[in-house]
Amino acid sequence: MDSHRYIRNVATRLKSGSRRAMRNGRFVKISAGSLVGLLGLAVVANAVTEGAVTDLGLSAVYGQTPWPSLHRDTRNSDFIPFVTPTRTRVKWTALDRKGFIPGAATPFPPSVGVDGSIYITSARGFGFSHMHALDPETGKVRWKTPRWFGFNNPFAFGGDTDLHIIRDDSALDHGAIAGTPTHDADGNVFLADQDQFWSWDSEGNVRWVTDILELGASFPWLSAVIHPTTGYIGGITADGVVMFFNRDDGSLAVPILELPGAAGPACPQGAWALIWAGGEVAFDIRRLVFCVAFGFDVEVANTPAIDPVTGRIFMNAAGATPEEAVLYAIDLVNDVDGPHWEIAWTALAGVGPSGASPTISFDGTQVFTTEGSGRTVSFDTQTGEPVFATAGGEPAFSPTTAPDGTIYAGSGCGLLALNPDGTTQYCVSPQAVAQSLLPELDPFSVTIPDIPGLGLGEITLSSDGVPIAALTSVSEVTPDRIVTGLSLGYRLNGTEPLLGRAIPLPHIDVLVAMDRKTGEVIPESVTIVPDGIEGFSIPSNDGLIALNQNALLHTLCTYVLSVFLPPEYRCPGLPKAGIVGVEAVSFREFSVQQIEIVREYIATVSPELPGGDVQRAFDLVRRGPEQLGAAVDSIDRARKEIKKRNAKRAKNHVLLAQREVDAARDLLDQEPDPSFEDQEEARALLESADTRLANALSELGP
Repeated sequence: MDSHRYIRNVATRLKSGSRRAMRNGRFVKISAGSLVGLLGLAVVANAVTEGAVTDLGLSAVYGQTPWPSLHRDTRNSDFIPFVTPTRTRVKWTALDRKGFIPGAATPFPPSVGVDGSIYITSARGFGFSHMHALDPETGKVRWKTPRWFGFNNPFAFGGDTDLHIIRDDSALDHGAIAGTPTHDADGNVFLADQDQFWSWDSEGNVRWVTDILELGASFPWLSAVIHPTTGYIGGITADGVVMFFNRDDGSLAVPILELPGAAGPACPQGAWALIWAGGEVAFDIRRLVFCVAFGFDVEVANTPAIDPVTGRIFMNAAGATPEEAVLYAIDLVNDVDGPHWEIAWTALAGVGPSGASPTISFDGTQVFTTEGSGRTVSFDTQTGEPVFATAGGEPAFSPTTAPDGTIYAGSGCGLLALNPDGTTQYCVSPQAVAQSLLPELDPFSVTIPDIPGLGLGEITLSSDGVPIAALTSVSEVTPDRIVTGLSLGYRLNGTEPLLGRAIPLPHIDVLVAMDRKTGEVIPESVTIVPDGIEGFSIPSNDGLIALNQNALLHTLCTYVLSVFLPPEYRCPGLPKAGIVGVEAVSFREFSVQQIEIVREYIATVSPELPGGDVQRAFDLVRRGPEQLGAAVDSIDRARKEIKKRNAKRAKNHVLLAQREVDAARDLLDQEPDPSFEDQEEARALLESADTRLANALSELGP
């Protein structure tokens, strides 16, 4: 079975006088609330609503793939409704170091196109391609953008005249590193570089190119977003200009809006020159990439979140002063003056800078962000009134959220899980992982003299030699896990002038899964990877997890700091960078895991039918068919682990259960709400499906 059979576009049509939509390849009813929401009108209040998203949890205008954009959906939730394998291994590497050719640092995550290709951006500069579409099975290049032959002024942040020393606008430039390719439902790809906004079809043919600088931006946005209720594509530029375009031709769809804030704090002088010194990022773009990533020198250094129902945009930015962080709520208004953007409210979010993107709760009532001091803060999406704020700590990544309302964020104590009211569920440290793989070393302290030209002054570096595990990536949320990257090493004090914080010296980098209920690392999930993830780990529906390899810490340690460190503290080997594909060790185990999660859904839903929380029941049931489809694929891929006749019987049980769960889903999605009879029938179908899934597990063995 094609592992990407369930990655299909969403198309809407009328049939037999009833509203129906192609839901990931099957015709099913959609509620009036969902249809109206997709059209951008007022949402009808129904007992059961699809929330203007498909069964994959995505707005219909997005490519219906496991991960079509930076934070997956318009909420920036980083939630994927598929389980991930517990035991994994490295399957392939790509764009990594090859002899004297440096690996490509990849700070931003890959995305998945409608054909299943994995897309990743990079910035090796002159003579290199800066976006690659990779085969998910092998990591081989399916297509890439043409090589770029230009050169920047590394000390200029933009401007139409002094951005480039040599300008090559015929190819995607290395500014593309500051974003993740975004995919729409038609299979088109969208990405901005330093001065242009590009669109390709899924085969790599250029559809259009729009000059951003001519419209008044000094540097574009990070990853492009698709406005869910209009289908416009664009973002908010680094200097605070709201720009959205028509997806068909790249023309400006709405007059631009300039946010009233100022640029962020000044970028530390010279620090940018010390990282990626092996060519992982070209020298002439390095300052821009470093400063934007940390929110220095720019007004906006993150990606907006958009409510899939209302279309309201939420944006983190610098405020009236560089040290102030604000959160904007922006609406698209269409009145007698025509379509235009209006700021609905502005809230003081804390201190800057912050490169963290905001996140919207699944019920649409709260928007969360992480400000410069490491606090996670929440605001009411309608009014902008504060809801809660956590205590400060180390600067953290963008918060993520799950359908049950839990918010996850990095913190000084490790992985922080919050309830919707801001109270703490847990804050768990992963230090035991480091202590199990690394020895304790003798403490040291060394003073580095002032390096001429960098303006950093004399620096004293020290470490207590205790192994630590630092969260280095945004936490991706699955139905039962948190998937994230850890850097295992030793805390190095004294690097604050370089990066604004003490850093871990990376000796081992790992991908781990944490139990969502407890935050504890699942021991068998620890997978050693070649370099620092420092960004994202992107799960798919087929047992593959794609990891970007930013290599920021590794390059800083290897090329700069190691010469001053005792031998036992020095980072091992040369930085690899690139992208890594990690897959399930056992697809039999993975298929069992996929089936068991659907049985959990059924066990949770059955007591609610009839007469209980039908919306919650619907939200869980609609995940089932796609998860079971993926389980069938896993059974096919486990043919060496399962006897042929057992695999055939297991597949038949799963396919029949999939039909029953799908039928139960449709019964719960009635207008204006499902009757008791519909609910009772849905429960009977789910109980029958559960029996079939139990039989499938018996065939798959213990």
